[in-house]
Amino acid sequence: MTVYNRKTKKNLVSHAGRKGVKSLKNNVLMQVKRKRPSTPMLYWTLDGWDVELLYQDKRTDENGRTVTTYHNRLTMVVVLDAFNNYPIGFAIGTHETPELIKQALQNAMQHAKELFGDFYMPYQLQSDNYSIKALKPVYEAITSRFTPASVGNAKAKVIEPYFNQLNKKYCKLLNNWSGHNVDSGSKNQPNSEYMSKIKKQFPDKRGCINQINSIIAAERSKKGQVYANNWLNTKEEHKQLMSVENYLLTFGSNTGETSQLTGDGLRVTIYGQKHWFDCFDVNFRNYAHLDWTLHFDTNDLSQALAVSKDGSQRFIVEEKYHQPMAIADRVDGDTDKLKRITEFNKKVVNMIVDERADNTRLLEPFLDQPQLNDTLAKHLLTDSVGQHKNHKSKARLEVSKQAAKIALKQSKKEVKNHEKSFLDEQLEYYSEKVNINEYLED
Repeated sequence: MTVYNRKTKKNLVSHAGRKGVKSLKNNVLMQVKRKRPSTPMLYWTLDGWDVELLYQDKRTDENGRTVTTYHNRLTMVVVLDAFNNYPIGFAIGTHETPELIKQALQNAMQHAKELFGDFYMPYQLQSDNYSIKALKPVYEAITSRFTPASVGNAKAKVIEPYFNQLNKKYCKLLNNWSGHNVDSGSKNQPNSEYMSKIKKQFPDKRGCINQINSIIAAERSKKGQVYANNWLNTKEEHKQLMSVENYLLTFGSNTGETSQLTGDGLRVTIYGQKHWFDCFDVNFRNYAHLDWTLHFDTNDLSQALAVSKDGSQRFIVEEKYHQPMAIADRVDGDTDKLKRITEFNKKVVNMIVDERADNTRLLEPFLDQPQLNDTLAKHLLTDSVGQHKNHKSKARLEVSKQAAKIALKQSKKEVKNHEKSFLDEQLEYYSEKVNINEYLED
């Protein structure tokens, strides 16, 4: 038996040793056949892709010279809904990072709100194991069913064939297309000589980003109508909603600084511009003494999440509206916004008055004491020689003397009553023991 025949006959045993465990799993072991989700938002998957589009970039080398390079590529992380391969979210960067993946998921949540009116979460999410420790809290924040693909199981990720489709359908039509993977063969690569001639026509980084944005926009435009219409068929128990508070905690940005509540609200500087936020929850003003950190969405500053420094208190706050000074500058809605603040302040004042009235009723029996009405007890007023305590002590001694006189008078009265009572008792005793009539008869 030749070596070839032996290898062929024992391929099951020798395959892993010759080509690796991944090849064994993907080409020899039994595969699971799967079908697409029945409706949108049931299954998201995500991955990063080095987009096959080149751009030129100018850099300064160690000698201080400006050097232009033409081999640069951008990385795009795509969040794909497997229902019809709809790119629900994406983010573009120079390389794949946990932060870029987080941005792609945030974009997916924002786009879901644009389509369906609120922050709907996927029923299930799948990813690879890249930076799993850092990203797992984010994954679990947007779904209760996070199912990472097993290590080395590339076929579990339906998103990789999708990248190949984008490359063939869109990237290949552009003059800065870089081709396919190196192992795909020279027939699938652009002509290097021709690329060298046109390299100065390659877009810069911003131009390349615009190309990628156009590709995603085209995909969404083509598949969006079917995707949105089938959302109506998604079962209610599969529609998972994320609260604004959790969204801002998970994806919100912050400046790293804290601020305290004033009459103007909470002030925060974002990209060099000052913003004020406030809350119509009366309870928020009970914590005006605390330091607050604001978590905000840079794409929508209409509201933010105020979190106390120790994390124990959270309030949704709104960006304050700037009322025009001149009545002539007012537009529709200005009066309603002004009325809302006026009514809120009236509500706060009424609450303060009611609580103070309740406190007065509770404390009145304790405060209704004559000694508390004494001027020297209430105020530290010294005499011309700077004395206060002596006068206060004198007043206290006068009260003590009066009390002593009353006590002495009462004591004398009690003694007198006692003596009178004793005499009456003696007379009564004698009257019982001596019969005076016996002496009168003799």
